[in-house]
Amino acid sequence: MRPRAPSSTPRRFKSRLEIGLIGIARRFRRDERGVMAVVWGISFTAFLFAAAVAIDLGRAMTEKQEEQQALDAATLAAAQFIHDPDHATKVPEAVAAFYKANRRDGADATLKSAHYDPETGVISASAGAAVSTTLLKVSASAPESFNVGARSRVQKGVGSIEIAMVLDNSGSMGGSSGSVNGTYIEDLKVAAS
Repeated sequence: MRPRAPSSTPRRFKSRLEIGLIGIARRFRRDERGVMAVVWGISFTAFLFAAAVAIDLGRAMTEKQEEQQALDAATLAAAQFIHDPDHATKVPEAVAAFYKANRRDGADATLKSAHYDPETGVISASAGAAVSTTLLKVSASAPESFNVGARSRVQKGVGSIEIAMVLDNSGSMGGSSGSVNGTYIEDLKVAAS
């Protein structure tokens, strides 16, 4: 063994703890047995975050559907009051009452506006809700709640009705027994007109 040359800096003696920690770090660097644990840990964290996003967004979409259904039902139900004498005040009140009745208890939803135009017969309403996140709360960058909203518009319809009639013109309609006007086909023409 060759003797070492003296260094200009004094040699520092390492404690047993430092020597032990350095040895552990060297063994850890060379050891490949725990590589899959690290990969699995990162993958599992990403999977849990994706599941949290899916669950919270699914809850928000369910709330949005419930919001839309309640608002549509409210505006359609309020349309029955369009022909009342005090329809200008009764229709918006009916929208609010039917909306409240169609929302489940404990829902954090509010009717933002309910408007009725007596000239055009249009009822328009909007509502919204704040859906708080449950699993995404652990993430610092995720929102604490999702705002969902719905709009509904009902217009008084002015339409016509089309009636189609299916008439029997087979050979059996030519007979006259039991007929009032001579033949069954003649009776059918009178009844159809």
